[in-house]
Amino acid sequence: MIMVLQLCLMVVLGYIFLQDARSRSIYLWCFPLLLTLFIVLRWLNNESWMVIMADGLKCLIFLTMQLGILTIYFSAKNRRWTNITRGILGWGDVLFLICTACYLSLFNFVGFYLVSLFLSLITWLSWQTIRKNTVAIKVPLAGLQAFFLLVFLIVDWLSPVVSLTQDDWITRWILI
Repeated sequence: MIMVLQLCLMVVLGYIFLQDARSRSIYLWCFPLLLTLFIVLRWLNNESWMVIMADGLKCLIFLTMQLGILTIYFSAKNRRWTNITRGILGWGDVLFLICTACYLSLFNFVGFYLVSLFLSLITWLSWQTIRKNTVAIKVPLAGLQAFFLLVFLIVDWLSPVVSLTQDDWITRWILI
């Protein structure tokens, strides 16, 4: 059952990547499906509802702080209140991060968030350079992050050391 859900998750993440790369938009139905797959996978891996909800809440608080800081930054920069979901960060990007926050543990979420933002920037700049595109086109952030999450999940599922839903492997690695 878990392998079937993992395969479904891979398909949904791949679909998000392709759809965002092509049209810079993602169908709304992808997000409830993604969230459901994430939560059910954690539950089937014998994690209690309390742990799943606590991890999700911590990650959502971190994400809310990040979005708040971005809002304050762009509002100060523009010298007026700025809604970052209008032209700066798409709703698909926000919804994707909310879904991801409900799957990963806090350290894994922060790590994924930072690494995927960096890799997305490098990938997008490289793609723009290769295409020699001078027109500023919006970055398919949710799509690129979905692709990188797919890679991270495959490493998680194949590695006995890495666990994206547990922080202990990171803390052991940091303390070495």
